[in-house]
Amino acid sequence: MKRIRQFLLGLVLCVAFLSGCTSSPGDPYKLLQEARQAAEEGDWQQALQKYDRLVELSPDNGEVYNGRGAILLEQGKYELAQEDLEKAVEQSSDNAVYWYNLGLARYCLNQYEESIEAFSQAISLNLEYADAYGQRSAAYVCLGQYEKAEADLERAENLEPGSNAAYLALLGNAYLTVGELERARTALDQAIAIEAENPQFYLQRAQICILAGDYDQAQEDCVQAIGMQDGFLAGYALLGDLYYAQSEYEQAIANYSVALLEQEDYAGYLNRGSCYMALGQYEEAEADFTQAILLEPGLAAAYTLRGETRENLGDPEGALEDYKTAKDLLQEGEEESGTA
Repeated sequence: MKRIRQFLLGLVLCVAFLSGCTSSPGDPYKLLQEARQAAEEGDWQQALQKYDRLVELSPDNGEVYNGRGAILLEQGKYELAQEDLEKAVEQSSDNAVYWYNLGLARYCLNQYEESIEAFSQAISLNLEYADAYGQRSAAYVCLGQYEKAEADLERAENLEPGSNAAYLALLGNAYLTVGELERARTALDQAIAIEAENPQFYLQRAQICILAGDYDQAQEDCVQAIGMQDGFLAGYALLGDLYYAQSEYEQAIANYSVALLEQEDYAGYLNRGSCYMALGQYEEAEADFTQAILLEPGLAAAYTLRGETRENLGDPEGALEDYKTAKDLLQEGEEESGTA
């Protein structure tokens, strides 16, 4: 199973200052400053605790919900972020930043039509909102509306000359999402031509090249990215994907192991486990699938693969238990999506 990484480039998470706050026993203004400082330092738990308290003190203040929603976006908690950001626009429907952040949450949840509505609202409130045009272009791509996407990309570049590389990379990611590999490659080629020192762009193009079967270019891009940013773990993980795609399992294992030494990742364990299984190293494979399950308990594929591994290890009872769990998880997913 190959990992598909999403490079959501250009996500500008704007946290506005709290207005209309006066000194009180809870001191909302001080709490806001502390929340912002914690967020800047990457202490998400502390920042969220402060924002939770601010919500209690100012339950009708859109800026508080926007601030907490922006942090939840940074953490990848898109559904919770969407809830907060919807409250933000309910409280202050004339704030372009709130609509923009809501558009980001919807985009990350694959709600492309709804994200376009939010980005359009942000643009109606601020006709020079370049990031809103750039993000809306990606949403248009995901709906197959390529002419509108290109038009928005041009508007974003006209508003912020020289920033087109980030928008092109974002557009490339959107084309990749819908399987338009040639368009995605063209967008990343253009982004790299404008900004040749960005390692993320090379990794994004490498991902496209792996899916397109251009393994030589993918390897060149991965090596380039790693060389530009020493210890760039995403580069080693993607090299693992590259070797995995070519069935060069030992080299894939070596690269996944480098990335996993520094940052645990369920997809890395899942893919490395698959490599071990292909090599007949079932005990190592079982250990990796177990780690993937610990990191992502709802991952049906991990249970299925561990079940296959346990069959090969002569553990039919364990295999049946894993297959049953995988089936239950898939059924739950179908029921939640309304397709059962």
